[in-house]
Amino acid sequence: MGGFGSGRGHSLNGKNKTNSFRSIDIRRWYKDGLLEDGNSFLWKWKFNNNTIAFIQVLTEQDQISLLYHFRTNDRDWHIKKQTIKIKWSACNYGGSRSWFICPNSYCGRRVAILYGASSFTCRHCNNLAYSSQSETKYYLKIRRANKYRELLGWEIGTPSSQGLKPKGMHWCTFFKLVTKHNYHVRSTLIHLTNELDSIQKN
Repeated sequence: MGGFGSGRGHSLNGKNKTNSFRSIDIRRWYKDGLLEDGNSFLWKWKFNNNTIAFIQVLTEQDQISLLYHFRTNDRDWHIKKQTIKIKWSACNYGGSRSWFICPNSYCGRRVAILYGASSFTCRHCNNLAYSSQSETKYYLKIRRANKYRELLGWEIGTPSSQGLKPKGMHWCTFFKLVTKHNYHVRSTLIHLTNELDSIQKN
């Protein structure tokens, strides 16, 4: 159950990535029926079939209590006790949705996921970036450029040379797609250049 996270991955902007941290997702727990008042369960993280961390969870209507057991580099186990408030909000079409309230006393955000190394707090308190955010300004531009290459019937791959107008495509449509393709290619190259300059300066 759960997923492995070491807290050591980095994104292009210097932030750790969310997928490099252990996380608890209240949406999954709600879907699995684990949030019933008075329920208790165990949640584990494994790596190479070895348990590297686990939490013992006791649920109440408006909060959960957990004992977080974790270790690094096969050293002694550490135990962290936390109480995390739960907020319920009504859905537009009936029913309700559950949220964690970030236990950081300076935060209190309503979130679906908490991330933890030695304790669990929200993404903002951990200064984490989504994995997709490190791709947004570079890989996303590449994907968009390739989308237009596909529409144009060109070979996929931003560095590839431009092809001809597909048979039967109006010239107006062709020039519009080429313009959008070229915009994303230029944006990709500009972003990559800026990132390389930033790395060199640091």
